[in-house]
Amino acid sequence: MIINLLTDSDEPTMKVNEKLRETLNLSELVYKYNHQNSEKLNGSVWMSTFETNFQAFCKQISEYWNSSNKDKRCRDLNFYLSEIRYYLDDLQLKKRIDGVLEFDLVTNYLTSVIKNDEVNNCVKKVSALTKQMKIKKDLDDYCENRDFMKNRIKYKFDDLNCEKYSRYVESNKSKFLSTLPSIRPHLSYYTIDGNCSLSNMRNTFPIVHCSGFMYYFDKIFEIYPLKYTFMGIITFVLILTSSMMIRRCISAGNRKKKLRQKYMETEDMDHAVEILQEYLDEPLKERNYHIQYKQMEQE
Repeated sequence: MIINLLTDSDEPTMKVNEKLRETLNLSELVYKYNHQNSEKLNGSVWMSTFETNFQAFCKQISEYWNSSNKDKRCRDLNFYLSEIRYYLDDLQLKKRIDGVLEFDLVTNYLTSVIKNDEVNNCVKKVSALTKQMKIKKDLDDYCENRDFMKNRIKYKFDDLNCEKYSRYVESNKSKFLSTLPSIRPHLSYYTIDGNCSLSNMRNTFPIVHCSGFMYYFDKIFEIYPLKYTFMGIITFVLILTSSMMIRRCISAGNRKKKLRQKYMETEDMDHAVEILQEYLDEPLKERNYHIQYKQMEQE
């Protein structure tokens, strides 16, 4: 399936999430949380690694964090800080930390290093991690990837990328629909904006057309919102009629061209046979030859 062919270049959130988890040194916390019989977490070593990683991240932050995605990156950072808080609180409660390591140390360091009020505000809004937050994060990531795929073909249409976009939307729609029975009472919580909300499945998971004039029809109504007006219906009929006429003319021209080529090839073949028969011996002229073409071998 095409959905299985998606790479990091198709889903920008994969690269961002991987980088943030690495920067925030989450893997060691997760390991200690999942392996209760392992050695205690060395608080000072973990914090030192965290500081080193984050300083390096700040030097290349523009690669991941810019004016167009700042709100999304804020939510990404906030989510992973919630994970850190969750794991640190659990390890502290079970006395699995060697030395002093509290969540406040993490947030205080971040606000001192990041000289950006908007980013600092993300750090100040860290909530306790819940299962619902994970679903909302998945929805947020889906919408970012969806918009990236949509914009990629908006001005330069490509069949494969459009098919990837279509399959990606369909696959995620099925995934989120399967969660609805358990989250329906709090559906409004899963809302990022009007086009990214489990309360608005139609806008969040649009039907994507990747063939014929329907793709361009969708694009026209993105620009001119006439879909449910009388003028919209007239516009659609005109587009449909024009498209069918153009396709019919092209098809007719192609048929005439093919017939003309076939007629010329037949004439050439008959002429070649006539010339060949002049040089054949008399007995050979009376024989019928059925030459079987072999299938071309794969190189």
